[in-house]
Amino acid sequence: MTPTAVQNHILVALIAFVLSCAAGMGAAQDIQTISHGDRVDITGSLAPGKLTVVDFYADWCGPCRSIAPKLDRLATANPDGLAIRKVDIINWDSAVAAQYRLQSIPHLKLFDRDGRLLAEGNAGHVMRVLNNHLGSNDIGAEGGRSLTPIFILGGLVSLAIFLLLRGRSSPKTPGPQTTPVHRSDERTASGWFVMIQNSLEGPFAEEDLEEMLRHRRIPGNAKARRRGQSTWTTVEEVIEHLM
Repeated sequence: MTPTAVQNHILVALIAFVLSCAAGMGAAQDIQTISHGDRVDITGSLAPGKLTVVDFYADWCGPCRSIAPKLDRLATANPDGLAIRKVDIINWDSAVAAQYRLQSIPHLKLFDRDGRLLAEGNAGHVMRVLNNHLGSNDIGAEGGRSLTPIFILGGLVSLAIFLLLRGRSSPKTPGPQTTPVHRSDERTASGWFVMIQNSLEGPFAEEDLEEMLRHRRIPGNAKARRRGQSTWTTVEEVIEHLM
């Protein structure tokens, strides 16, 4: 076995070990999107035994995008005590916006472990109540799990992957330059959002979708909708209109 092959086996074993350690560190964050513009009974989606935050948002809402990572971090730090349920209103004319008479977003609802409403309204107010019930304003402090071991494991995985890829690369044949698919330019101002593995991703330009489909990064029957619209189609149908 060549030295390079030995190095590759060691690095692969290291990655497997680190990932197995990470898998045993605790439950995954409990975050679900329960509506994309349609009417929904949020009480039926609450997590028994956990605090539940219902986050009404839209992809075009700047403050919504700011609060989302904060909720994600809290859910990661408190997987056994906090659930996030996201409701994408799409636009102000959607059925779910009318159902809950929303006048502004982000709009949050906080329910206790028995399903009783604790707080509702703007993000600042609800987040303060949430932090009080979690027992700390600091993610990873008392009432939540420390994220430090996760960051350490993540760093080890990144280092191992970097060394593995560097060992396999050839200085004589540099890899082709690729165009990123996540871009914020004029082409995505009215771009497309796609359901990928039960998560709404985007916006993508139509050219990005064509490239992703060609390289089989997304299936042709994946659901897609144009930004700000509630009508769903498929990626294949979007690409057909380009031809």
